[in-house]
Amino acid sequence: MQTAPDPARWGELALAQAPFGPIVDGAVLELPPLEALRAGYGDDVPLLMGTNRDEASMFFVATGILDAIDDTALTATASAYGLTGAQIAVYRNRRPGAGPGEVLSAVATDWFFGISAVRVAEIKRSADTWLYRFDDQEPSANHTLGASGTASRSRTFSAPSIGPRLIAVAAAMQDLWTSFIRGESPGWTPTPAPSAPRR
Repeated sequence: MQTAPDPARWGELALAQAPFGPIVDGAVLELPPLEALRAGYGDDVPLLMGTNRDEASMFFVATGILDAIDDTALTATASAYGLTGAQIAVYRNRRPGAGPGEVLSAVATDWFFGISAVRVAEIKRSADTWLYRFDDQEPSANHTLGASGTASRSRTFSAPSIGPRLIAVAAAMQDLWTSFIRGESPGWTPTPAPSAPRR
């Protein structure tokens, strides 16, 4: 797939370029996940899911490609994800002063993580579904990583007071996940189930 990323053969996996992904084999996985949810699979299972605002930035920063991305690469990659020029402009306008790499990181965050969570919440019908998004902290305070899930590595924080605070938030979130698995509510209003009939 990575040497010949043909969308006709690989579908969205060709754009993801991920080495692993759900494969419909007819035995363990009968349908693609979103189709399975539309068909009612898991309707009786409560769901808690969320993302970080800057989830994809760690892939751009850790690999060193964030600053190597220019306007041409931004446009080509965002277009491959299905964005128009006007939609790319919305991302740029919402991030004044951001370079092309930071804008592409935001696009990739939505494409890989944020929109996927929203799609699942929109499809799920019966059991309660809760969404969250973690927005703290700003890229300027975290070596351009932003809110990307680095709380366990205190040395990545430029301000000493930020690391311990985020580690405390991470511990509280882990407790929330654990209590949810035991059947408790996370403490905020669940996402309302769509009123439209299942397709």
